[in-house]
Amino acid sequence: MRRIHSLTATAGNAAAAALLIVIAALGGFGQQPPPRFEVASVKPSQNRNFLGVDARAGGRLMANGPLALLVANAYGVKHFQILGGPAWIDSDLYSIEAKAEGRLSRAGMMQALQALLEDRFKLSVDRQTRELGVYVLTVPKSGMKREVLSAGGCPARDAGTEPGPPQPGRRPCGGVTFMGLGGRVRLEGREATIAQLLERLSNFVDRPIIDRTGYLGTLDFALEFAPQWNLAGPFALAVAPHPMPGEAPDSGETAAASLVSAFREQMGLKLESGRGPVPVITIRHVERPGGN
Repeated sequence: MRRIHSLTATAGNAAAAALLIVIAALGGFGQQPPPRFEVASVKPSQNRNFLGVDARAGGRLMANGPLALLVANAYGVKHFQILGGPAWIDSDLYSIEAKAEGRLSRAGMMQALQALLEDRFKLSVDRQTRELGVYVLTVPKSGMKREVLSAGGCPARDAGTEPGPPQPGRRPCGGVTFMGLGGRVRLEGREATIAQLLERLSNFVDRPIIDRTGYLGTLDFALEFAPQWNLAGPFALAVAPHPMPGEAPDSGETAAASLVSAFREQMGLKLESGRGPVPVITIRHVERPGGN
């Protein structure tokens, strides 16, 4: 009886293993290859008037900037999350024009951009999490400034319409906009969340900002400060949405308040340095691209 039981169990295990192999094969057969561009042009560039990645309707992509900017967009990270690589990834500019096969979402376009960078720049990266410097934003005992707390009544939101373009003297409704002011940065928001503020602010700092305010409401604010160009390096020129012609990057403190004092004096919030786990992209290998 024991022998019959053993043979039955062995046959059952073999059948189960065969079934798993079939399921795995079917799963692999059904997987779609990652999106790729049908045609793409990659050329050195001297254009500093447009620095960014523009994924357009119809599967068209236009990009211009240093490789670090292209990597940040392709892999969905900020400049401070990119580690390693030669100095030229922040200084050499490249222009990319590409057309995808069929219509792709922005996420699909960024996957295709990853494939393009891997092909033309021989880029290889590792995704890791490292213990790095961070900023921590909190509300001090004295409390947030009352004047930044939203009173509500945002016209565009009340009307149930999409926010329109910012008007002179009027802060955006439900979002955060940027202005460059001679080496300073001014972020303005109306009925904006802290998450929206920190997302916009992440382009001008050298590390992540962790929100520990516990505040879930909205704010009306104008935060003006000296950006950390000296810490972000040449990449800071690329992440500025609209760099001013002839405007030189600021190398440190100016008459404008630092970010720490700006949060304290203008919003009543406390910003401190700390350490924490940060997802990063580590560049293992990269080469300047050859001809098209």
